[in-house]
Amino acid sequence: MAEQRDDGLLRGLIARLTGRDVRALRPGDCLRRVLGLDGLDLVRVVIAAEELYGVIVRDEQIDRIRTYGDLLRTLEIGEANCEPGQPV
Repeated sequence: MAEQRDDGLLRGLIARLTGRDVRALRPGDCLRRVLGLDGLDLVRVVIAAEELYGVIVRDEQIDRIRTYGDLLRTLEIGEANCEPGQPV
């Protein structure tokens, strides 16, 4: 099992990069609809998260990120990486 990481750092990263309030962000929330992130915003968040957590996210994984939960699972953060049947 991957090391469990707290999503507080990721929330702070998203807030810093986007200037948006992410305190109430839930795993099912669509990043585009709830935060107004476009594709470039998402790539910026993923690149910064890769550096923060020391992981590598493949391009095809980025293309499948729609929700905050998708992002958590992709980065293997917190409990989200344990949800079965949720491909990312």
